[in-house]
Amino acid sequence: MNISNPFKKVVSSGLRSQLIMGIALIIVLSISMFVADLVSRQKAFFLKINHDRGIGLSDNLANIATSHVVAYELDGLQNLISSYKKMPGLEYALVTTSDGIVLAHTNRKYLGLKPSDSISAKLKPVGATQVLIENNDIFDVASPIINHDEIVGWARIGLSQKYLTSNISEIRKRGILYILISLVIGSLFAILVAGKLSKGLQNLIESAQKIKEGDRELRVAPSKSIEVTQVGIAMNQMLDHISANEKLLAMVLANMPVGVFILDEHGKIISANPAAQQIWEGVKYVGMDDYNVYKGWFPNGKEIEWDEWGAVIALKENKAVLNQEIEIEGFDGSRKTILNSCLPLHDDNEKIVGAIAINFDITERKNTEEKIRAGEKTRKHIINSALDAIIGMDKNGLITIWTPQAERIFGWKEEEVIGKRMSEIIIPEQYRVHHERGLERYIKEGKGSILNKTIEVASLHRSGREFPVELSIAVVNDADNDFFCAFIRDISERKEAEKRIRQSEEKNRALIENISDTIILINEKLEVVYQSPSFIRTAGFTLDDHKGKTIWEIIHPDELEECLDIKHRSEMAPGIAIPFQQRTLHKKGFYIWIEGTVTNLLETESVKAFVLNYRNITERKKFEEQQLLMTSIVNSSEDAIISKTLEGIVTSWNHGAESILGYSTREIIGNSIQQIIPPHLLNEESYILNRIKKGQSVDHYETVRRKKNGEQIFVSLTVSPIFDSAGKITGASKILRNISDRKHMELEREKTMTELLQRNRDLEQFSYIVSHNLRAPVATIIGLSDVLRDKQLNHNEKEKFLNGMGVSAQKLDMVIRDLNMILQVKRDLSEKKELIRFSELINDIKVSLNLTGTEKVQFICDFNSTNEITTIKSYLYSIFYNLISNSIKYSKPNVDPVIEISSEIIENTTILHFKDNGLGIDIQKKGKHVFGLYKRFHLHLEGKGMGLFMVKSQVEALGGKISIQSSENIGTEFKIEFKNQVKKKVNDNTSRP
Repeated sequence: MNISNPFKKVVSSGLRSQLIMGIALIIVLSISMFVADLVSRQKAFFLKINHDRGIGLSDNLANIATSHVVAYELDGLQNLISSYKKMPGLEYALVTTSDGIVLAHTNRKYLGLKPSDSISAKLKPVGATQVLIENNDIFDVASPIINHDEIVGWARIGLSQKYLTSNISEIRKRGILYILISLVIGSLFAILVAGKLSKGLQNLIESAQKIKEGDRELRVAPSKSIEVTQVGIAMNQMLDHISANEKLLAMVLANMPVGVFILDEHGKIISANPAAQQIWEGVKYVGMDDYNVYKGWFPNGKEIEWDEWGAVIALKENKAVLNQEIEIEGFDGSRKTILNSCLPLHDDNEKIVGAIAINFDITERKNTEEKIRAGEKTRKHIINSALDAIIGMDKNGLITIWTPQAERIFGWKEEEVIGKRMSEIIIPEQYRVHHERGLERYIKEGKGSILNKTIEVASLHRSGREFPVELSIAVVNDADNDFFCAFIRDISERKEAEKRIRQSEEKNRALIENISDTIILINEKLEVVYQSPSFIRTAGFTLDDHKGKTIWEIIHPDELEECLDIKHRSEMAPGIAIPFQQRTLHKKGFYIWIEGTVTNLLETESVKAFVLNYRNITERKKFEEQQLLMTSIVNSSEDAIISKTLEGIVTSWNHGAESILGYSTREIIGNSIQQIIPPHLLNEESYILNRIKKGQSVDHYETVRRKKNGEQIFVSLTVSPIFDSAGKITGASKILRNISDRKHMELEREKTMTELLQRNRDLEQFSYIVSHNLRAPVATIIGLSDVLRDKQLNHNEKEKFLNGMGVSAQKLDMVIRDLNMILQVKRDLSEKKELIRFSELINDIKVSLNLTGTEKVQFICDFNSTNEITTIKSYLYSIFYNLISNSIKYSKPNVDPVIEISSEIIENTTILHFKDNGLGIDIQKKGKHVFGLYKRFHLHLEGKGMGLFMVKSQVEALGGKISIQSSENIGTEFKIEFKNQVKKKVNDNTSRP
């Protein structure tokens, strides 16, 4: 038997392959579920054994280690832990204090350390065994060591679980092998069974495929299977029925009056009825890619591309194309217009199996419509060209015609009014009843009072506005139906022009009589021949008062010469308005100021006079004088007096402002007030302007402002809102006073007070140190001296007590020397200051600490911002030395120290950063004691607790300040700030030692 043939059948997608795959899949799934369950159970079993073993070892270690921990027998405890090393699968074993300090460990390098890893962090202070982690790699469990109901330590066991993974992996590999074997056996079994079960069905499928390909004469032969035979009989009957239907369909298509094309799913034309051949004068059975042999054009004249035919759209986009009007060219060269439709055909699964295209010849109908449209277009063009609006109305009062001129006059579009009642569209409401009655009368009697007449009536615009029109109405007889044709002309402009002429005369008269300005006419003899009524209000004179007098009698004597000059200029420039400003006499005997123009219209026939148009400006003159006085007062003030808009734009700037801030009026007017405000105080201006906008003042506000040269000065501000005549806030006035001298005195006083308070605190601390640190050795010496007076002491006892006195004296001397060093730092700084380069200072310290050439301590220095400072070298050396030596001294075990030192400049302040990766300090608990005297935080190393105290004292003695940031087992960073010590950047190749 050829094994390859059955397997070729498996890869097919028929029923047989599905049956084969189903049987094989059931077998493989059964074996796979069994293997998966076996692996899962084995894994759970191994994990539980290791879990129970780890807890047992941990509890046992806790019980055995209790006595060692209580007695603090570390050697015995370490021996106990060492005995656990040979246990199978043990990764580590350790015993810690209740605080987590390692007392014994299978790896001695961890002794004395406090584990800070994420696993150890899970340990909670409860008196029960705790599983800290359990995964595929490790099982870590901790048991409490309890003495008298108090946890005195922890016993931890770490067991490896990697051997479990290897065992499970081996089981899993064998399971996969079993699955593969079952797959092969199951597939062979399934092929043999499915082959016999599906043979008859396969023959049936092959017959169906041939029928599908077009073999309508084929019939299915009987099979050994009763079921397959019954299906074959049913298929044969169905084929007979389909053949009959196809013949009937062919007969219907042949007699249809429209062209029909049948296309397969690929777009190939497989059938066309006689009507289709007649429309196209022939037919070509081509595929989709060759549709270009059929020529057609869209209504816009664009030629139809092959992929724009309805058949292509229906098949490719699964979309019906209905009544697509196109022009075609038949295969004989004739042109026709058709309606083209195409529908996709689907099977029961909505799959496209072909398409049907239908062509309907509308050439004759299109020619007829074109003739009708041409006549209608000519008629409509004539109507639309008329200057008047033409509106048609039937006997029912409905609008039938509405020309473009009607749209323009009444505001309604044609499509909006056709079929609507005329009375509701253009006739005002008060006239609609008369319109309806006139229409009824014509229908009854055939008469109308306004027919064939031109009348003026009110009409209604779309907006509701009434306007006058000129109307003519004629009756048009159309067969048995008469309709009315109205010719309408908008006469609004004509009526408005007539109205404007009437109103202009009335307006001019009212204007002259009621205008506040005065208009007078003076003849060539300079006599007043006309004056407007306002002249009496301005000067008190009536026209009768001027009879026989000239204007020279009312002009101020000081302005007579100027008045003559104006008269001469006006005579030289007739028709040109000449401005003037002068004083004239009031009837009560005083003079008033007037301002206006004089125009020479002597040559104008209707006027023949000089026309003077002027107004009284006496009050304005008084205000201008007051303004000049106020300006003089403001400019004489030593304070800066400034005005600005609500947007902060300067509008005035007195001499005091120029003197205090350095900007001239020309430089600052029109610019923003922010020019004098330091950048960090710009929010103050927003605050002040917000108060001004609310009508609130700002009184004696002390702040800082910036002069033109960049100098910042202390000022006192008083800012008030400026109101216009209507009471609206238009700006702000500001009075600025320089208070720098006073503020400097206050700051100096505050600095002195701060220094006194600091010295007082230092004295308190010093007294505490003296009383605390000197008392113990002195008390010891006094006590020992009292004991030495005892004559019964033997020689050895006296020697012992004398040694004790010596030790106490040395401690006393050490304290006194420390205090002397502190006092030395607190004394006045008399040592000369000098320029110090940071990079050179660090190189000197590296030599002192014997670090030259070594790679165990790494320095990362960045002095690009600044590499030098002017100060006392011995103090700065001591600061650098203490911080660097501390970073090395308190580095983490087995971790090389990394010390980062950098500089930066921020606002005239030199800032130094010292950062390391050492043990660090818990700032939250011990931060307030960091710079205290004799304060130590790492007791496993020798030290006195003087270093940081001296660093802080020396930094403050140099006028600086120091701060710290630190975290345990991460590192520490010190920040030192020196104000007013900024130096220019110096390029230095040694800036990174």
